[in-house]
Amino acid sequence: MPRRRRRVTAPAGNIFWRFVFPLLVVSAGAAVFLLWRAGTKAVLDSTDGRLVSVVTDPSLPGYEAFVDPTPTMLIAHVDQSELVGITVMARTALDKGGNLVVLSPDLLVKTDANPGQTAVLLGQAFSSGGIDRLQTLVEGMFGFGFTEVTELDAKQLGGLMALVEPIPFGLADDLVQRNGSNGVDVWLRHGVKELDGRVAAEVFGFRNPGEFDANRVERQLDMWRSWINEIASAPDLQAATLPFQVGISPYLRSFAAGTVDIQAVPMSPVQMDPEALPLYVTGTDGDAWIKRKALEMVPLPISTRAAHRPSVRLLDGTGDPRNRLAMRKELVADGEVVSIIGNAASFGGPTTTVAYHAVDFRQKAARIAQSIGAELVFDEQPDLPYDVTVTVGLDRAGS
Repeated sequence: MPRRRRRVTAPAGNIFWRFVFPLLVVSAGAAVFLLWRAGTKAVLDSTDGRLVSVVTDPSLPGYEAFVDPTPTMLIAHVDQSELVGITVMARTALDKGGNLVVLSPDLLVKTDANPGQTAVLLGQAFSSGGIDRLQTLVEGMFGFGFTEVTELDAKQLGGLMALVEPIPFGLADDLVQRNGSNGVDVWLRHGVKELDGRVAAEVFGFRNPGEFDANRVERQLDMWRSWINEIASAPDLQAATLPFQVGISPYLRSFAAGTVDIQAVPMSPVQMDPEALPLYVTGTDGDAWIKRKALEMVPLPISTRAAHRPSVRLLDGTGDPRNRLAMRKELVADGEVVSIIGNAASFGGPTTTVAYHAVDFRQKAARIAQSIGAELVFDEQPDLPYDVTVTVGLDRAGS
């Protein structure tokens, strides 16, 4: 018969583990909380020792918020490595509409990169320097940078268009191809068509032998309108555009969900070579149109690749946000990037000021101050995430 073991009474708990250790745990938790509170206060303390409170009401003094730049996209349409179209897009912040502008590869663009060269052809620039060179030139035309840049070939475009095929399209002229007998064959006759995605993409980049590129631009405008209309009438915008949050898909959804303005850059033909087709220039009227359109398309731009635009913290010191809005438009038109908007620490400041926070930005700040008619001041805080602070004073109220 097995022997039963006698139960042994557990020893009394050590006083350290019963009383001292729990007290240490509680004390450590309290210390962590106090350290967090002290750290938070240190972060909120400004360089001159004042405590900056977190203001969430946009109407109160001291409110500030970072602003997201306007989403913009540059598309280089290619077919067998040849540039067949250029599209500039911007969508609204609420993804309810936007703007779309088409450019011709045969457009001559002014450039400051080569002082001895008066203009460069967009198509040739793409052939020699790729999409990076094209981006630099188009940004120079519009004065803003792009948040996304991509090449889109006919196969990729056709795949996207196939999501809502057939696409109704009216051809004003026959589309023809050269044959081996030095003649032409009709590829697609004029008239109203119902195009599948693949054919629609081919039509988008197609150019008849000897045809002015202005005609192709008109077809591209019509194709964009037809395609976006089909997306807008689709029962599911995600399925009609692919459910991506980057690339062309969110732009297509935004255009389909709101109002989109689709235009081509105004251009005039110039005969550079009597034996060749004409090229195009924007001219004075076209340049003015681009400048107006850029401000309409992109109220909150980013810097271009070629030039750093000063980053501005824009504050209203009048108590009326309409004055800040008017100043924002003025600053953007002048070439600045507004990255923070808000209100001054108090309302009623008599004078509009431009404060620069590091000595390196004095020259740029002085130019801004002269441009908007403001007082230049120095407020040394070199580690701030913006270059200058513009505070709208009562001298600009109602402007």
